[in-house]
Amino acid sequence: MKSFFQLIVVKNWRTYAILFVALLVLGGVLKLLIAEQNRLIELPVAVQNFDDSESSKQLMTALKKQPRFHVTNLSTEERYPEDEVAKQRAVAVVIIPDDYEKRLAARQTSGVLTLYVQHNMVGDIVTETISKTAYKQQLPYIVAQHLKVKNIALEDVFAKYKKVEPKGQLTMRSLVDSSPQSLGLAAVIIVMLLVGVAQIGLNRALCQPQALARVRIYETNYRKFYMVYVAAHSFVLVVGALGLMMLIGLSVSATAIFILLAAAVVFEIGVALLLTHVRTWSHQLFMALIFAMTLAVIIILLQLGGVA
Repeated sequence: MKSFFQLIVVKNWRTYAILFVALLVLGGVLKLLIAEQNRLIELPVAVQNFDDSESSKQLMTALKKQPRFHVTNLSTEERYPEDEVAKQRAVAVVIIPDDYEKRLAARQTSGVLTLYVQHNMVGDIVTETISKTAYKQQLPYIVAQHLKVKNIALEDVFAKYKKVEPKGQLTMRSLVDSSPQSLGLAAVIIVMLLVGVAQIGLNRALCQPQALARVRIYETNYRKFYMVYVAAHSFVLVVGALGLMMLIGLSVSATAIFILLAAAVVFEIGVALLLTHVRTWSHQLFMALIFAMTLAVIIILLQLGGVA
């Protein structure tokens, strides 16, 4: 067993290094693609703040806290803020006038903000969110206006509002642990299998017909050869796949590790048989690709719950 370990693992370390690095590089590429996709989903909103008061800053902070909003400051020297929307650099432009805080204090909240927005469904969603955010800030002033006759101070309204402010009726929870039945895990396994096909070329020197013929003389040695080969390559592929999962932000669980290991072992058994029984390199490569694609289809079907 030790001699096989020396032959397959120690002297062949470059193969494992290449497979591991290839998985990490692909993980980095996937991470960049996912980050770009998330950036495209963001809704750019530009705010032109002429007031620069505490109230206007609070409004901007509240807008920045909105999910998927990417809020940027638009220079007050910009004479045509609507061009940001017309040229599709922003979904909406919010203009805060220079007397914003004064108008809030005077309870003159009607039409206090100017909004330029795209005329589509996304624009409607952004308009609703901005209106809700502004109304939430203006509500205490509106209430204070109606209670003015009762000599109730604005500060008392704010204090009371914070105590009785209605909360959302929806309970939102983020899923930290992903299900083992997920397309993300299936994608990682597929990438792992496709990278694993590269060992057909990397291990050509290891699986020479003359050397394998001597190994086949003893059945025990033949089994040891298979065991060491499958175990070593499966370990490298699984470790690389786990690194890929962590790079792209997928949670790692015991179930996920088991599924990765099972897929890697089945794949490596097939590759070992190809390397030892098929002599033509092009045939080995073609059959390894077909085998990897077949396993990929099976894995996708299993992750999707089978075929209806």
